[in-house]
Amino acid sequence: MAHKSAAVIATANPDLVLRRLVPAGPDWRLMARWLSDPRILEWWEGRDKPYDYERAAAKWSAAEIAQGHLDCRIMELAGSPIGYLQFFPVAKAEDYELDTAEKTWGIDLFIGEPGYWERGHGTAVVRAVVEHLLGNGAARVVIDPRVDNPRAIRTYEKVGFHKVKVLKEHEDHEGAKRDNWLMEIVAPD
Repeated sequence: MAHKSAAVIATANPDLVLRRLVPAGPDWRLMARWLSDPRILEWWEGRDKPYDYERAAAKWSAAEIAQGHLDCRIMELAGSPIGYLQFFPVAKAEDYELDTAEKTWGIDLFIGEPGYWERGHGTAVVRAVVEHLLGNGAARVVIDPRVDNPRAIRTYEKVGFHKVKVLKEHEDHEGAKRDNWLMEIVAPD
């Protein structure tokens, strides 16, 4: 599904924006720094899989981004990077145990600067991306936080996501299969 993707996605806070990740050195260094922090890795990919510059460069190269059909964004607050968000068309309904993947988009995110946790920035960027996707033809937006991540679940519920079902053993994380909530927002009729 095609969508119009703005270079910058604004939030209700004019100082908080989502700019495109630039597949080059500065953003790769940023991603490597964030994804070598155990506090971030506890919820994103696992503390047993820290990133270095080379791994970040490979994962967020222009070719990899294009191949994954990802729209990769850096959250900036007053010009300073504070986190990462990606959205993508869901390619296979079975990845989320959905009836159809048509016009369905998935999102993933983390605040990479723990000093900005619990300040509403995650809620603001998720709300802005959901509005962006629904405004550009998405019928449904899904996210799949681990069931043991109440902070993320609260954030998504504030935006309007609701729990659909538990995806049993959905995620490989730190050597174990973890359960995740399938949460969704459906476009109004």
